[in-house]
Amino acid sequence: METKEILDLAVSALEDVKAENITVMNVEHLTELMSYVVVCTANSGTHAKALANNLEMTAKKNNVTILGIEGEAKSDWVLVDLADIVVHIMKEETREFYQLEKLWDIKPNSPKAV
Repeated sequence: METKEILDLAVSALEDVKAENITVMNVEHLTELMSYVVVCTANSGTHAKALANNLEMTAKKNNVTILGIEGEAKSDWVLVDLADIVVHIMKEETREFYQLEKLWDIKPNSPKAV
């Protein structure tokens, strides 16, 4: 599966479980570690776990390699590493505190515009 197809699959999996404020950032010109960073907001720890679980199940169903999932125990920030795409699922207050979009210092795109 091509990176763009995996990205679309990941965004769809997040949308299916009502992730909020999904942001897709193309970072391939900034790092060799990944091509895209996806950040979304979960409205609770339970919601964050459900988003990560749906993303994991969707990836496995489509034979997409998952390098790791971190943060499920605490659930205020869950990271799902799909190799070329890293997905950050964050509760609102965590997202506001860390401001990953500013960390990468680039203008985020809407999930459909990438």
